[in-house]
Amino acid sequence: MNTEGIGWRSKGGQSVSIVGTDLEEVQWLRISKVWQIRLKTKGGTIYKFDGFKDQDGEFFKKFFKDNFGIEMTESKLSTKGWNWGEFKIQDSSLSFYVGEEKAFDIPLTEVAQAGVSATKSNEVALEFHQDDTTSETVESLVEMRLFSKRRCRR
Repeated sequence: MNTEGIGWRSKGGQSVSIVGTDLEEVQWLRISKVWQIRLKTKGGTIYKFDGFKDQDGEFFKKFFKDNFGIEMTESKLSTKGWNWGEFKIQDSSLSFYVGEEKAFDIPLTEVAQAGVSATKSNEVALEFHQDDTTSETVESLVEMRLFSKRRCRR
């Protein structure tokens, strides 16, 4: 991270570069026992980085304000555990809301294939791209099935 932007490289060699002037929104979210920073660019692309500690929030808040003039907001995710709610497509993501609170979102770039069930008109299956930068012992989400009260259109 520097005054020009943000760069990240995984152990597997995958890299991300974000020019600071492209940033539109920065959010700080509590996920499980760690914190996540969610960056949205003017083009609508969303980047998520997690594993941060509570005390890192003040550093990020100051960094984004001082360098890019962006106020970092703290967002709260629903932790009710409900499996019913409303799905919305927004910001190039599929978002699931429980009441007014977002429970999770899935970047559509992570979806390899989606389809409506041939036998159940209210079921949609999402298949995800496999991450080839992880080891065989790491578990990852490969498919998710969503059910709606309303019929899904083909």
